[in-house]
Amino acid sequence: MGIKNSKESILGDNMNDIKTRKTNLEILRIISILMILSYEIIWNTGMGLVFDNFGITKVYSFFIQFGRNIGVDILIILSGYILISDTKLNIFRVIKYILQTFFYSVVIYWIMILLGNKFDIRLFLTSLFPISFKTFGIISTYIILYILHPYINIYLKKIDKSIFIKLLVITTIIWSIIPTIFDTNMASNDLVWFIYLYMIGSYIKLYKDDIKVNSIKYIIYSIIIMIISTTICLLLDNIDMSPISNKGILFNMRSIPTLLSSLLLFISFKSMNIKNNKVINLLGISTFGVYIIYKSQDIRDYLGNYIYTIEENTISFIPDTILLLIIVYIVCTIIEILRIYILENNYMKLFKRFSDD
Repeated sequence: MGIKNSKESILGDNMNDIKTRKTNLEILRIISILMILSYEIIWNTGMGLVFDNFGITKVYSFFIQFGRNIGVDILIILSGYILISDTKLNIFRVIKYILQTFFYSVVIYWIMILLGNKFDIRLFLTSLFPISFKTFGIISTYIILYILHPYINIYLKKIDKSIFIKLLVITTIIWSIIPTIFDTNMASNDLVWFIYLYMIGSYIKLYKDDIKVNSIKYIIYSIIIMIISTTICLLLDNIDMSPISNKGILFNMRSIPTLLSSLLLFISFKSMNIKNNKVINLLGISTFGVYIIYKSQDIRDYLGNYIYTIEENTISFIPDTILLLIIVYIVCTIIEILRIYILENNYMKLFKRFSDD
């Protein structure tokens, strides 16, 4: 029996299947991107690095950093869950990714020139090859994963369940448990970690898709893990002679607490039965572009001029940054939806027309 290629991907990018998408997973996708954006807003502008005293703003910033890594892990697990059904590479989706990143890279560069940045030939050339230069962070790694995923699928579908479990146990020990205990990457990198998370999502889809859990309980368990890990990191951060050199190892992307929290949240939302909602599904589709827009260093630097005016040690810090997150998400979402409807839908039709000729 043949298996059709999936119509979705890690961050949602297909406008043709809004009605058929699972809204529970789209909500999880949106929550994940919001957790990632929260980190980008607070930490990548330098705000999260200025808290010398223990206080609510420092707790908030540590918690946001933990949430960012959970968001990334969830998106890749979700990718494995959805894309394991693919039997071949969708070349048109690869083209869409390349053109999407190229569009935002070049357009943002020239907008910044118009706003006062000086022309730099090196930066201009970099803007022409955003995937090669990893301009948008994890996007380059994901595109590589996407290109490889049909071939990964062939192997994962050929091995039996027992071998799959052994593979997951071994890779979990090597790339999560040992790194968490000894603060080492064990010859891993982002692509290796993404492939590992992809395998987890694929395993759930192939062998555990019918399992339903108490979603509220699993969400609470995940939050408890986040709170405990954040508390430990905060305590270690205030101990001068801590035996752990890097306090962030408990909530980095590969740590046991991050992995467990991500899995619990993914399983909880997968188990939800939520009525299809076109608006939520549309927002889920736009998340890929939302991340790309704000991940641009020029955009973050530009917004950083405003963010630094927020008083980090005042009671308004948390609501101010939450308000900024909402504004950034809404504006980036509108821009991405307009780009898809005005540009992408038209030029992708041309590509497909030429391919059919």
